[in-house]
Amino acid sequence: MSAFDGGAVVAARSLLLVIEGDTVRQEARHLQALPEWINWDASVYLGPVFRGPARRGDLPDGLELSAHAGNRHGPDFEAWWAKGGWSTLRPRSDPRLSSLPRAQPYTDATLRVFASGELIVVRYGHELESFYFASRSARPVRVTNDAVAVGTRHDLVGTKGSDAFLCESGAGIAHFDGRAWEAIDTTAFVPASCAVTSDGALWVTSERRGTEPSHLWRRNEKGFQEVGLPPGFDASRVAAAGDRVWVVGRHANAQRSSLLSNRGVVAPIRVEEHQLPGPLWVSGITGLDVTSVDVASVSAAPAGPGTAACGSLAVWLGTGSRDTLLAALGDAPLRLVQVDGTKPGQVALVPGSGAQMFVVPSRQKRRALAALVESYDAGKALVDRVEKALPSAGARLLCAEPRVVR
Repeated sequence: MSAFDGGAVVAARSLLLVIEGDTVRQEARHLQALPEWINWDASVYLGPVFRGPARRGDLPDGLELSAHAGNRHGPDFEAWWAKGGWSTLRPRSDPRLSSLPRAQPYTDATLRVFASGELIVVRYGHELESFYFASRSARPVRVTNDAVAVGTRHDLVGTKGSDAFLCESGAGIAHFDGRAWEAIDTTAFVPASCAVTSDGALWVTSERRGTEPSHLWRRNEKGFQEVGLPPGFDASRVAAAGDRVWVVGRHANAQRSSLLSNRGVVAPIRVEEHQLPGPLWVSGITGLDVTSVDVASVSAAPAGPGTAACGSLAVWLGTGSRDTLLAALGDAPLRLVQVDGTKPGQVALVPGSGAQMFVVPSRQKRRALAALVESYDAGKALVDRVEKALPSAGARLLCAEPRVVR
C-alpha cells in the first residue's frame, strides 16, 4: 500500500487498485508487463509516492513496484510507473545525492524528498548516519543520529524535512526538527510502521505482543493515544497522505487481509478470478499448486499461470486422443495443436530441515494436446467447457510459448 494526497494504491499480487476519494479504479493496462509469477506465492511491495496521479484513475508517476518469489521463479522484479506504463529503467535520482560522501560497502539507505524541497538521507551501515539538505541547499549537513536503534523496517515520514520522523520497526522512533534528532517515548508499545497526516499528527501501528493483536496509535501535543479499531482487528501497517489514513491488517481468524480508512469508499473492490482464485497459501491461478513450479506444461520451460496480462496463452488439454476431445466438445471451433510439453516435477523435503520443501523438476517431455487462444476470456471459456464435457483432460489456461509438434 502506498498513499498519496487524496487516495492510495493497493497491491496484492496482480490486484492493483487506485483509490481516489471514495472511488476505486482497476485497469487491465496497469497489469501489462508484470511477470506472470506475480500471481503465485509472490510478495509484492510498493514504494512511497510524493504526488498524486497525473490523471484520474491512473497510477502515480514514479511509483515503484517490486516483487519477490523466493528461488523458484527466477530473479526478482522491479519497475517504475512512468507515462502510462511500467518501466524497468530506474528513474533519475536527485542530483544532490552525488554530493554525499561515499558509503561503506553493503550500506542500505532510506531517503525522502519533501514538498518543501528538503531532502533527508538515512544510511544504515556500521552505524546509523543521516544527512539533511535544506530546500535550497546543494550541500548536505551530516547529523548524528543516536536517538534510535536500527530496526527491521524504516519509515521516514513527515510533512516537511524540519518536522520529520524516523520509525524503526521493532526499535523506536526519532524526531528531526531540522537541526537534531530526538528520541520519542514509545514505552507503551513497540512501533511497527508510521505515517503522518497533513495536520502533523503521527500515526503508528504497534508490534504484536504474544497473542495480543497490534494496535493503532495517534500522537498529538498530548502524547500518544490509542485509536479504536474494529474488535479483534490486528493492524499491521499504516499509511497516510493529506488527511486520509489507511490501515492494513486482518480480523481475528481471518485468512485474508483487510483495508481500513478513516473515510468511506463507496465503490466496490472487484477481485477478478485470475487475480485471487483461492487461498493465498495454497493455490495459484487456474488451480496450479504454488509449491510445484514444474507443472504440466505445453513447452520446455515451466508454464506460468494464464492471466489477462499474458502475451502468449495456451490451454493445456491433457494427453488423451484428439478424437476423444473433439467428440466430447462437439462442433466447438478449436485451434488444436500437438505439443511437446513437460511432465510435472516433485516436491521434496530439504534433508535435515524439518518442513522446508524444494522442487525437483522432471526435465522430461510429455506429448499432449493444446489449444491456442486469442484472449484470456476465450481461454477461460474453453477451460470451463472442457471441464464440464471431459473433466479427465484436466484443462488449464497457461502462460507459455507452446512447443508445437504438429
